[in-house]
Amino acid sequence: MPLPPEVIYSSKEELYTSILAWAAQHHYAFMIGRSKKINNGRRIKIFYNCDRYGPPPSDNHPQNHLQDRRRHTTTRKTNCQFSIVALQYTETQWEVRYRPGVEYSIHNHPPSQAISSHPAHRRLAQSEINQARSLHSAGKFNNIAYPRSSLIYL
Repeated sequence: MPLPPEVIYSSKEELYTSILAWAAQHHYAFMIGRSKKINNGRRIKIFYNCDRYGPPPSDNHPQNHLQDRRRHTTTRKTNCQFSIVALQYTETQWEVRYRPGVEYSIHNHPPSQAISSHPAHRRLAQSEINQARSLHSAGKFNNIAYPRSSLIYL
């Protein structure tokens, strides 16, 4: 599963949309790992990690004692270190950069079977959210729960 291309984007939203689309084509997803301000707060550095980043729970973690838990949940975390960095140069320039070190350029898990297994790929687009809000404010969605697919046809 390859890294997204190192490109300069005009906004943070455009950068995130682009790397998420790239990840969807290759059956993985990104999430914001951490961000920090650099150069006295004038620029931002964002680390985008594989959504399976982070260690799985240890054997003595309360989550593994299912009889003690009310909900039977699971985790998708595999401690995958795959990640990239987004740097803000100006208000209209964001660049994708690779992190130094081979551990940040490879996944430790196979590609997902379906892209819908990633929460980032199941989110509604902003245009779909705006359309649902406008229909709701117009009285089209009064106390009725519509499936996501119905938004496309309205």
